[in-house]
Amino acid sequence: MRPGRERLSDETVAEFLARWHKKKTELKRTTAHEHDRDIELYLRPHLGALNLMSRTLSAFGSSSWTS
Repeated sequence: MRPGRERLSDETVAEFLARWHKKKTELKRTTAHEHDRDIELYLRPHLGALNLMSRTLSAFGSSSWTS
């Protein structure tokens, strides 16, 4: 596979977002609340069921999504 096209795990976007958000412990309360709101209102309903394995890092334009 070409660089930047490595596969992600078999978790869903919703699972990834939950794991990512849980690790963001340094966020201020209001920022964390805004992230929660955006994830619940916009990301999970539309992308949550998608499997990350079916997406590649280059589809998002950067590997920073997984940091």
